[in-house]
Amino acid sequence: MSGEYLIQRTDGNWFDLDRKDYERTLVPKSLPWRAVSDGYGDFCIDVSGCEVSFSYEEPGIQVVFEDDVFSPEEELQLVTEMLENLTRVTGQQGKVISI
Repeated sequence: MSGEYLIQRTDGNWFDLDRKDYERTLVPKSLPWRAVSDGYGDFCIDVSGCEVSFSYEEPGIQVVFEDDVFSPEEELQLVTEMLENLTRVTGQQGKVISI
């Protein structure tokens, strides 16, 4: 397993994110991806051979890069893109925390 991150809302408690919106929010903008049906967590995608899982936890959305494909800087960039998608779709602000 590689990096773990938390996307935490900063202007409230929970992101108002419906499961039907995962595929337009919890995905990177800069790289192609595909949904993984048998992955970990609430939602899982494959990005360049790396499985990325998402779990909606009490403090926010946990993002786990399951494979050592990306550098920590690249992982952070991808999670930041996902936060930008979340903000665009929900109108809610957040921050990325490396855990």
